[in-house]
Amino acid sequence: MTRRDITIGVLALLAVAACTHRVTQSTDPQRTARLVAAWPDSIEGVLLRDGSIIELPSQSNARLEDDTLIVRTVPVGSTVQLDTIPVRDVSHVIVRRLHKGRTIAAAIIVPVAIIGTIALIASEEDEPDPPPQTSCPFIYAFDGSRFVPVAEPLGGAVSRGMQRTDLSRLEGLTPVGGEYQLVIANEMREVQYLDAFDLIAADHPLGTTVIADRSGRLHVTGSTIAPSHASAQGRDILREVDSVDDRWWSPSTAVATFDDGNARDTVTFTFARPAVDDARLVLHMRTSRLAAHSLKAMLELWGSEADHWYGLLDGSPAARSAHEQWIQREELFVMRVWVREASGWVAQDAAVGGGPYISELQAVTLDLSRVSGDVVEVRMHPPTGFWDIDFVALDTTRSAPPVQTTLRIVAADPIGDQDARALLREEDGAHLVMAETGQRFGVVFAAPPLAPGRTRTLFSRSTGYYRIETDRSGARQTAQLDSLWLEPGYGVKLAQRLQAARSQRAAAMERQGGQRVH
Repeated sequence: MTRRDITIGVLALLAVAACTHRVTQSTDPQRTARLVAAWPDSIEGVLLRDGSIIELPSQSNARLEDDTLIVRTVPVGSTVQLDTIPVRDVSHVIVRRLHKGRTIAAAIIVPVAIIGTIALIASEEDEPDPPPQTSCPFIYAFDGSRFVPVAEPLGGAVSRGMQRTDLSRLEGLTPVGGEYQLVIANEMREVQYLDAFDLIAADHPLGTTVIADRSGRLHVTGSTIAPSHASAQGRDILREVDSVDDRWWSPSTAVATFDDGNARDTVTFTFARPAVDDARLVLHMRTSRLAAHSLKAMLELWGSEADHWYGLLDGSPAARSAHEQWIQREELFVMRVWVREASGWVAQDAAVGGGPYISELQAVTLDLSRVSGDVVEVRMHPPTGFWDIDFVALDTTRSAPPVQTTLRIVAADPIGDQDARALLREEDGAHLVMAETGQRFGVVFAAPPLAPGRTRTLFSRSTGYYRIETDRSGARQTAQLDSLWLEPGYGVKLAQRLQAARSQRAAAMERQGGQRVH
């Protein structure tokens, strides 16, 4: 990839990626039925028993009738195209899916000459989860040999009035020929609006790490202090949170209570009291996939009046303020961190929800000056089903801030007739719009030299928002919207109903021998 030619074509994300990629599932007729039921809009093709591949148009969906797979192509003008494929002839079904594996993993660029003919033949994998409905922009970093999914900024910024700026640590980004190469992609069913995008090169001493907090400040951290105790509702969870190992703790499926009717767990972490009063809680945590699905469900309660709600958020400071207060109250996507002080539990800073598909370390600033005794106790109250926690530690490193250099885009692929480089140079309200699922473009930054004895951590700085594609065919669900606004914990109840309905559909499909359930 050069400055003159940085178009990457199509990314095929293979193997253990924790992001969207193509997977070919080996099938028999019954399993084909289950895959079609779970992924009607995400089947990209089928591999026939004679070795040939039939690629399906991107604007198509599939259903099963008796022993025949029927593919319906979305009409162009007045024409509807229907293709039929005997199920007995199908050996594999190619689907576009989210892998359930590692948080950050390898992606491979497939040469353009063979795109459309290569797919991963997966062996005995679990049945796929339903395809994701919503997320945020995905950022891929070139590590010298391949593009790696590293960041998923702007989660929850679903309206122009909620536009914000996120810093995301870009693990693995490696200079090649004096340049950093990235890809920004819309992998979901949404429209994404980017106002500005640049990099921050944070140079710091060897042996240290740089982590961002939710306000965008960068913290140099060293050796961290592990918790001596970690519990959730009285159960020991220390093994789940003692290292960054993707062994996640999730809130219990049983409904816990906190405050007036909230469905919450209580997680408590105990640390030896350090000798200093300023510290950082280092977290590797994320909002769950259920949370991402639930956000879409909440937006769909507005039905045909969704634009009215967006208009309120975009045009009314009072409406935005009330919405921010609701977010803080419910803690579905931002969660307060409490510290036990001499006077009792006090809320300090907050953690933000990364992911759910890509997550990273974050820092939460703590003031320990009013903590008495020889231990520090930290507490959070995650709503049931909305958060996963992988790692918790305390950092008390006293180091000079990193030397920060802002890097501007020097070359970028166009998106249609949009000049990505010009649109993303500064935050000015002129947005780069990615309106189609699967759109992506490459960007290039010059890599400045690194001083001896220093190491570098790179962060993307993304400013923007996105709009989720929702079903607007129905009327506004006033009673449920009122409950969501007025009843603490109603968002969790809504999510639990969504999860129960999915489980019931899966069970019904299994009882009917894999036939599609409507």
